[in-house]
Amino acid sequence: MNRHIVCFTIPTFQVALARLEEASLTTRPVAVALSSNPRSVITEASKEARRDGIVTNMSVAQARRLCPSLHVRSPRPDRIRQANRALLRVVERFTPIWESVQPGHFYLDLTGTTRLFGPACDTAMRMRQEIARQYRLSGMAGIGNSKLVSYMASTLVEPPQLCDIRSGSEEAFLAPLPVDTLPLTAASRKTILMRLDDVNVRTLGEIARIPLADLVPVLGQHATLLHAWARGIDPSRVLPPARQPGVEATLNLEPGELDSNRLPSLLYRLLEYICRELRRQQRQCHELTIRLQYGDNVEVEHSQPVHPGTLWEVDLMPCVSRLFVRCFRRRIRVRTLTVRAGHPLPVAEQLTLFGWDNQASSMASRPACRLALAMDTLRVRFGHGVIGWGKAQPDAGVRSSSRTF
Repeated sequence: MNRHIVCFTIPTFQVALARLEEASLTTRPVAVALSSNPRSVITEASKEARRDGIVTNMSVAQARRLCPSLHVRSPRPDRIRQANRALLRVVERFTPIWESVQPGHFYLDLTGTTRLFGPACDTAMRMRQEIARQYRLSGMAGIGNSKLVSYMASTLVEPPQLCDIRSGSEEAFLAPLPVDTLPLTAASRKTILMRLDDVNVRTLGEIARIPLADLVPVLGQHATLLHAWARGIDPSRVLPPARQPGVEATLNLEPGELDSNRLPSLLYRLLEYICRELRRQQRQCHELTIRLQYGDNVEVEHSQPVHPGTLWEVDLMPCVSRLFVRCFRRRIRVRTLTVRAGHPLPVAEQLTLFGWDNQASSMASRPACRLALAMDTLRVRFGHGVIGWGKAQPDAGVRSSSRTF
């Protein structure tokens, strides 16, 4: 059975999201940079900006000299995650196997879905139309028998076009394409392109015509992979992400917080919620993650495994403190705090044979654990605000939002 792989892409995803919020930017040159500081680096540029010579990794100062009317916008990680999750809800309706490479860029495996949805090109077009109708985001798609061919096909079209490479024509399709269009890693791109330029090899067709034995002295360990790619051979699979349940809690701080003594108190509030949910679900946390979003939209995230797993605040708070020290390294107000408990596995309890206390019951018999259980009982009966620690009292300027997934 021939594979049907779709590479669906929304080009300049962050620029497209900025234009959804500001309709006045629709036809104007737009670039995305960490800030409007002249030293900041451009990470994305719209089609209008690229016409004026603006490219990625260019400083904002140089970009403004080339295009004085350039509009620079800062990235919004929370908005990007929310939009990417919304796109995934549409993608999941058409295939159970998908791979998110980066926000707004997906690989879909439609192999075996022809009888259910019809030809792969029709399915990709319906998905594109559904995303455009619901979220006003225009994407493009490439279809082929591998991830490589579908990716290369998607780079040759503009939204809302679609390029379908039929089985058996992969090598003829790739032959005239230049070598620098291959999805090479940043570490190997410069070396590979330099060596191919030394032997005057410019296109993928020229690589395919060179015997592999003659290509090895030039490219070394990369020869086998590039020779297969040039002939349209790419056996790599579409790998769906591992779906791990977790508990996540978030605090939105307005206008922001810079006090290094107060932020750990707010983190303890989030930890209380997470531990209460873990106890309700009878699960233990085996990985703890803290994410800080600063006022300039920069996000810092660190994780730490928890061995053995636990569901008590007294055990997890030292991990929270260590992760907070690793994350809080900038003298800029923190706008969002997030704590996530990952890999929450069911509590494994061993029944006793001779009446001795097992490990789980002995852990729960500690004074701090008994106090946490008593506070859980009071909060379930009378509400969350009926009792709390003095170091974690809520403030009027803090809005909290929590979710379990």
